[in-house]
Amino acid sequence: MWYRGFSLIELMIALAIVASLVTLAYLSYQDQLRRSRQTEARGALLEAGLFLERWYAEKGGYKLDSTHWPDLPSDGTEYYLVKFNTNAKNTDEGEYRLRALPRAGQDWLGTEYLELDQDGNLRICDEQGGTRRCRR
Repeated sequence: MWYRGFSLIELMIALAIVASLVTLAYLSYQDQLRRSRQTEARGALLEAGLFLERWYAEKGGYKLDSTHWPDLPSDGTEYYLVKFNTNAKNTDEGEYRLRALPRAGQDWLGTEYLELDQDGNLRICDEQGGTRRCRR
């Protein structure tokens, strides 16, 4: 009795299919992880926005003084840094803009960042080639 095995070509095709499936699964996992980290950053931005609204209600403005912002309750998450986008001296008393930027060493998160303003507008933005594009 003679048993027939797989040819080298059949094994290479099977290996190529498995490699393609693993690559797709990894990319999907990485995208889902990126979205999860953005959700954490969104929470940190909203927390900072609520802090600033309480500050505004107590102090009558968002600024500490004419040239400084108050210290935020946290600097963000493990993967995103939350900070003011502008200098206090360049903004009106009734406005602010916060950004959640990927921390140094987190290149896998890409170039997108989150932005929150005093009206509660939360956007995901990206700057490439000097052009800024945002979406909600």
